[in-house]
Amino acid sequence: MADQTEIAKLHHEISQMRAQLFQTEAQLERLRAAKQALASEQASLHHHKKWGSEPELEHDAWRGQTESAHDDIRRHMQLAYTNVQDETEQLMRAIEMETSRLQTMVSSCQVVIDTKQQSLQTLKATK
Repeated sequence: MADQTEIAKLHHEISQMRAQLFQTEAQLERLRAAKQALASEQASLHHHKKWGSEPELEHDAWRGQTESAHDDIRRHMQLAYTNVQDETEQLMRAIEMETSRLQTMVSSCQVVIDTKQQSLQTLKATK
């Protein structure tokens, strides 16, 4: 009877670990999709960066306040672009770190499942 209880316990634990494994793999998939979307947006932003400085104005095209305002706008755009790039890089690193952590968790869950299944087989064989 003790073996039956142990077998039932192992089945339950394996089931719980598989559920955790499924959830972790789903999280990994969402992170991969988020990273891909971020990379795509980053490439698009980089491609459109040139529009912040083109066309380059000739020196005598504008003067005074209009030229100064135009230059200020361009500086603000460049600063915003740089900030977005930095934030995107930070997000990418955070995603990579979380992906690595979750992959380690998946491996660990798989080892636990394999060990418990082996114990289950051993118990069933001795019965």
